Amino acid sequence: MPWAEDPEVGSIGITWAENFYFAFNLKRGKLPLWDPYTGGGIPTLDSGQSRPFNPFRLPFYLFQTSWMYSVTLLLGLLFGGTGAYIWLSKRDISPAAVTLGTGLFILNPWVLDRLVLTDSAAYLVLPWCLLTLEQAVWRYWPSIARAVLCFLLMGHSGHPVACLIMAGVAFTTYLFGGRRPGIIQESFSKRIKITGVVSGMTLIGLAALWLPLLKLLSSGYLYKKHGWFGFDYSWKSLVTLPSDMFLLPALGALLACALFERKKLLTVWVVFLAIAFFILLPLPWAGSRLSRLLSYMGLPTLYLKGLFWVSISFLAPYGLDAYRTSKKSEAIVVFAVGTTMLGVSAWQFIRSPVPRDDMSAFPATAFLLLAFGLLALVILRIAGGRLFALLMSAVILAPFAFPLSLNRLVWNRIDFKTNLVVEWLKAYRPHARVASVDPRLYFAIPPNLGQVYGVRCVEVNAAIFLNNYYSMFHHPRSAFYTAVFFDFLSPNVLSHMGASVVLLPDQSPSLALELLTRGTHFSAYAISGAHGRLYFAERACRYQEGSNMVNQILSLSRDTDAVAVVEGMGNPVPEVIPEIPSSKGKAVFELDDPEEVLVRTECPLEGLLVLRDSWYPGWVAFIDGKKVPIFRVNGCFRGVLAPPGTHMVRFIYRPILVYIAGVVSLLSSLLVIWVSARRNSRGAPTIGYPKSELVQW
Repeated sequence: MPWAEDPEVGSIGITWAENFYFAFNLKRGKLPLWDPYTGGGIPTLDSGQSRPFNPFRLPFYLFQTSWMYSVTLLLGLLFGGTGAYIWLSKRDISPAAVTLGTGLFILNPWVLDRLVLTDSAAYLVLPWCLLTLEQAVWRYWPSIARAVLCFLLMGHSGHPVACLIMAGVAFTTYLFGGRRPGIIQESFSKRIKITGVVSGMTLIGLAALWLPLLKLLSSGYLYKKHGWFGFDYSWKSLVTLPSDMFLLPALGALLACALFERKKLLTVWVVFLAIAFFILLPLPWAGSRLSRLLSYMGLPTLYLKGLFWVSISFLAPYGLDAYRTSKKSEAIVVFAVGTTMLGVSAWQFIRSPVPRDDMSAFPATAFLLLAFGLLALVILRIAGGRLFALLMSAVILAPFAFPLSLNRLVWNRIDFKTNLVVEWLKAYRPHARVASVDPRLYFAIPPNLGQVYGVRCVEVNAAIFLNNYYSMFHHPRSAFYTAVFFDFLSPNVLSHMGASVVLLPDQSPSLALELLTRGTHFSAYAISGAHGRLYFAERACRYQEGSNMVNQILSLSRDTDAVAVVEGMGNPVPEVIPEIPSSKGKAVFELDDPEEVLVRTECPLEGLLVLRDSWYPGWVAFIDGKKVPIFRVNGCFRGVLAPPGTHMVRFIYRPILVYIAGVVSLLSSLLVIWVSARRNSRGAPTIGYPKSELVQW
């Protein structure tokens, strides 16, 4: 895919290791609020993508193994498929069409390829949101609370952008879609009221996830000035094999036949598909500029793939039934569409060869499955019977079940076991920040996998991290604009990020580095002259507003990385910042926990103590028990003015806003659960809903 340049690093870094770190701490009775192993450190709750309270991860929190994590992913897939099956079965379509739609919903390549991330989680909760909204009755609070619970589940499991898109789909379908057969639907004004109440209660319940992040964004502390993400889509994203494997020829024929339908609900999904197609297919001027505008607004077009496939999943079943009962002339037209798409697929196989890792190792077999799917449409026009129709639906779905997309889910085959180098680092360099070089090793310690190994990594592969970390030190060839990793050795850059150790393949490095320990596949080397995470600034200056931060740092670091460009961040910066030669100042770690760092300083003069961990709202500093201001140093890190003599400097993470938002979320969620479990003692509402269905829901 255009965005698949990332060799599964994102899948590993943003999900498995993060969940492992959270589970590891929970088993020890601690709720982790800070992750020190990613770059300079990031918060665990308000980092943008973190979803630690995802209910599907509960089994993994009990047993932290790769196979159990795979089980949790399967649970999410089955949950989404069950919801899609129930929702479709309540439409006026045949069992074969329901089966086809359910299969498309959970087997499409976008879901399978993004399953290990949080992108597809919101997509999989969508059918349940549709179901509960459909059952909601104004002033019948248990029914409204059940809808809120589904949206809370979506928020706690899905990527925020994907959640916004899928929530918009659910509410739009509820407001403007068709009605259930035999059910008297709420009036439009009452549906508006229900939508507002559900939205408001959901936002309150998700305060722990969005309120601290919103405060951070509004304060301008985030390094990203706009949401500009790696790769634009092009027309190739809809037809090339690596993109979506292919658009099934039989599926294209069914979509064409669905257009002959005249149902109101069907119209909603046609509009959704048209919107997604228009944006994902950047047309000259209009499409490409709209795509770029959405990216600047923080809505990368990548997430519209979910809208694209959910529309197809809920349109194709109507097309299947319409095709079976259509006129002969209509059947010929739609079959011609499918035949054309089969020809396009053949052209792609011949003219656009792709690596074996990006598609099936058996392209000829895959192409035969495509042809069989189209042949199934012919048989459907000839033969009848429910069982036979179900069989033909399975034939159409066969190419999706064929493991083309699944080939990319290789994360659970990675060896997470420790090694001699990692054990040596933990024993003899417990405070060091480590960098891995040479992607041919698939990273000695990939970005964000420091949580698994207990090693602080310079690399970052997270959706949101702070300050100027990326803009100052990013690798220009990084896969995403939110990733920092290296395939070349640059000791100067690594040392300015706080690294004092670099992991290299078992070969002589091009630069003179001190060998610390040798391993089987890679060895650890010390970066000469690196001060690491903790030092007294030897050269310092105030940040000059409007000037380039990197240039100011480089102008100071002629022969040392112990430099400091200081920003007040709400605190007054001294006119003259003290500078201490490295021979006079001494600072050592006494405690180095994720949310508390204790440093003992010895210095004859006042100096600027720099801890190269992320500056972030919520961190407070004390010197001998007295609170002191924290300055932002080099656009990323923390610094305090330490007085002369021997002192104890303590950094503690106390995010008050996170605590408040967490209490609000917990109490409101418990209230919603309690209300949703209540029965209406006065009987069912009298708007035409069957009482049996109200009791069921």
